[in-house]
Amino acid sequence: MGQFAFVFLIVSSSLCYATVVDTAQETGPSPTIGAGNLTDPESTTGVSEVKTAEAGIEKVQTGPLPLNASQKKPSFAEEFFSSPLNYFAVLVVCLYVYLMFVQPRSARNEKKLSQARLSNLKKNDRVVTSAGIHGIVSNINTDAGTVTLRVDENSNAKLTIDRDAIKSVAS
Repeated sequence: MGQFAFVFLIVSSSLCYATVVDTAQETGPSPTIGAGNLTDPESTTGVSEVKTAEAGIEKVQTGPLPLNASQKKPSFAEEFFSSPLNYFAVLVVCLYVYLMFVQPRSARNEKKLSQARLSNLKKNDRVVTSAGIHGIVSNINTDAGTVTLRVDENSNAKLTIDRDAIKSVAS
């Protein structure tokens, strides 16, 4: 379910981005934002408005101005990161990669290390169980998967627990 939501988010954000870019290319820059001088045909920003008089008829041509040599087309990265929504999409992708690939790998490594310690368990090792009981290994029964712990030195009290219940080994 989480993977579906991630794919849906990426696809929808890229479609929104494509729609915004296409709309901006069709309509040109807005005359109210950075319009400059609208009546000057030499203006390099905004919408050009050139009036010509031919035979008593006045023609008005409007539209985006062509890019001059001083104006370069913004790169993909500049266009992409111009919207805060795209920053959010990149953050979500990074978070997804971390949660799906990096974090499980560290958990697997920790589990392997724990299994290695349990497989090397020997008599007289000091251990702590998952219940918080501290003891010293006195016997290991590999067939039954149990370990006998000596929990009290004075009375020589012993407990038999499952091998999987051992949380840590402190040789």
